[in-house]
Amino acid sequence: MLLNRSLLLSVFLIGLLVFSLVASPVVGASFASNFSQSPHTDSDVEISVSSDSGETLDLLIYLEDLPSSTNITTRKHQAAHAQSALLKFANHTQGLTVKNRFWISNAVLVTVDTERVSLESISHVEGVERIQSNVEVTANNVSAFSDTNSSSSSSVVSPVTESSVASSSSVTSNNTTYGLSLIGAPTVWETYDTQGDGIRVAVLDSGVDVSHPALSLYSSDPDDPTYPGGWAEFDENGTQVTGSRPSDAFGHGTHVSGTVAGGSANGTHIGVAPNVSLMHGQILGPDGTGTLAQALAGIEWAVENDADVIGMSVGVETYESEFIDPIRVAREHGTVVVASIGNYGAGSSESPGNVYDVYSVGAVDANASVAEFSSGESINTTTAWGTTAPPEWPASYVVPSVTAPGVNVVSIGSDGSLTSRSGTSMAVPHVVGAMALLQAATPVDHSPSNLTEALTETARKPDSWPVADGKRDTRYGAGIIDIPAAITYLTEPSATPEFEVRSTALNTTSVLEGDRVAVTAEIENTGTSEGTYTAGLRVNGTVVATDSVRVPANETASLTMTHRFDQRGDYQLAVNDTLVGTLRVDRPAQVSVRNVSLTSDRISANESANVSVTLENTGDRSGSQSVALLANETVVSTRTVDVPPRDTVQTTLSSRFSDVGHYILAVNNVTAGELTVTRPANLTLTEATLETTRVSPDQSVNVSVTVSNTGGTTGMYTADLEWGDITLTTTQLSVPAGATNSTILQISFARDGTYDLAVNGVNVGEVTVTDTAAWATPYVTADGRVDASGLNTAIKDYLQGELSAPRLNTVIRAYLSGQPVLE
Repeated sequence: MLLNRSLLLSVFLIGLLVFSLVASPVVGASFASNFSQSPHTDSDVEISVSSDSGETLDLLIYLEDLPSSTNITTRKHQAAHAQSALLKFANHTQGLTVKNRFWISNAVLVTVDTERVSLESISHVEGVERIQSNVEVTANNVSAFSDTNSSSSSSVVSPVTESSVASSSSVTSNNTTYGLSLIGAPTVWETYDTQGDGIRVAVLDSGVDVSHPALSLYSSDPDDPTYPGGWAEFDENGTQVTGSRPSDAFGHGTHVSGTVAGGSANGTHIGVAPNVSLMHGQILGPDGTGTLAQALAGIEWAVENDADVIGMSVGVETYESEFIDPIRVAREHGTVVVASIGNYGAGSSESPGNVYDVYSVGAVDANASVAEFSSGESINTTTAWGTTAPPEWPASYVVPSVTAPGVNVVSIGSDGSLTSRSGTSMAVPHVVGAMALLQAATPVDHSPSNLTEALTETARKPDSWPVADGKRDTRYGAGIIDIPAAITYLTEPSATPEFEVRSTALNTTSVLEGDRVAVTAEIENTGTSEGTYTAGLRVNGTVVATDSVRVPANETASLTMTHRFDQRGDYQLAVNDTLVGTLRVDRPAQVSVRNVSLTSDRISANESANVSVTLENTGDRSGSQSVALLANETVVSTRTVDVPPRDTVQTTLSSRFSDVGHYILAVNNVTAGELTVTRPANLTLTEATLETTRVSPDQSVNVSVTVSNTGGTTGMYTADLEWGDITLTTTQLSVPAGATNSTILQISFARDGTYDLAVNGVNVGEVTVTDTAAWATPYVTADGRVDASGLNTAIKDYLQGELSAPRLNTVIRAYLSGQPVLE
């Protein structure tokens, strides 16, 4: 008995365990599917991912924008709060794993098993705004333009074959690379006694070889081989690798770092700012590729460790909006981001270099000529970025910002020797080092805007180049950077341009929708130095176009901006704050057929059909419209009608139809109705009868008329009662098709006589008109006829001998015939 009870208890416990194992996942799935659901629909969330069900994907989930804050701790707290709903959802959802979180962008990196959790379910989580793949980022150097021009955005950009520079013209006679001399770095060293001392520069690339004697990496603890504060390695999830030591299996990052901060250990000065505190974030792997998450993590690390300048010689061959927030947040915290524009030639660009807030760099050679591979283009903000563009960005802008040496640039190679590489990657460190020298050579802690303005305003181009210095074009940008000139720009504020808008001109005051208007402004520089004036064409207060012009001191220059107006209305135009005038935009004449109608839907052959047409002009200008009457899709009548602005006009289209049949009538393809054309009426007088031949004066004479219609439509017959050439009376008789109709023609005669009558020339007989005999007066009524009373009186008089037998017979005949007694 005890054995049976033990067995029963074991079976019960096993069953309970099985139930819990089976039931638990169901409970968990149900909880997750209803957790933190947002009220927005799928259409509110942008999902930029293509995948097959069952794939496991690494995705960046972007949440709502965070409020602006210059305090990193505050921003971290804001991000943590905004991401909390997604983290809770992930904790309770199988198949969704959080890999990393970011504050530089309000984003979370997750791994999604799409067989277990759908992207749509993630899109419902509170605060989620878009879902993006963890895209690949690559190094920007080239071996030949033709090679890179055929590369795709997802492939590794081929590194150059490193070449020795022992006999290269890339090194000048004073043992300085041509790049340093071209941008004036040695002059700054000598004039301002600085090589970037105290400035923190972060290079985000493939790593750095710190064993090379020409390179020195910053560290908060010189005895720690992991170089805390100066080195960070990030895995593909953007997670900093603990215990990592500086390395560079690809060589790209070492070459770039050498151009920023390399010394002259090899006998040649290679670095623009050798004394900067060099930081390096390894965001690319041994093959020169990395992920967007690594790039975000690198920017976070650099900003959090107080980098003054970030150099990014990497790119994605697209307009990658996920770089916008990190770049803008970095600038808010005082860090300027410099990035390569790409190696795909004119008419192209790469991210982050094509982000408006980045200081982008193209490449020139030792002769100051733009490299063929160097990218550059004019970017339409809406077309490129859509709704992700911040509202303060201009409608269009030009990249790159500036150019710098990027062809056969000498720096540290993979084997430690000096080697040359080409690419916009090599141009970036020249500008990064220049930023460091600007900051170190001046006593003021400059903002990113001050630094970029100084380099832009003082950039130069070859004298033969058609676009002026300082004004951006798609090859040179504003020009080749000039560090000494930029320092002068920052340190000599008295030598500044002062601009006034002297005059403006609008090429017209009234245009039509869709027309482009040109506004010309005359700019005077009353200052003491040459400068670039940037004008914004404002329409009702909003900048719709910009242009820049270089104006020498005490001179004037003009610029012209254009804008297309697509909507009617009155607009106030201004150049910056200077009013230009009022523009009236009219809607062009837009004349259309508003209504058509048939006057009659049935006519006889050889008659005309009339269609009434109403035309409406909704435009602000007079216009004309050609209208065509179509019968069974064949044009039978046309007319051109003028219609005043905002008005309607009626007209009539007519056409004669000779053939019997049915026709669909339309005007300019607007149906008016169906028209029936029938045989014409065929009317025949079939009978005309005189009802009496003798009457007294003023007594009615009746002629009955019958008309038949053997035609195909109702006809109107006019019957004339005639006496010789005289028409005595007329009546009209409507006779339906295939039918007959009758009427009475009635006339009376005042005088005695005989009248020969006819109807429409058809003789109907004679009628005699005469007075009643005097002897018959006692026996007749007022109209001369004999009634029963008169007959009785006549018989009585005959019996009394007062009336003769012949006269009695006359009375009797009159009584029987109903005719008057006339004799």
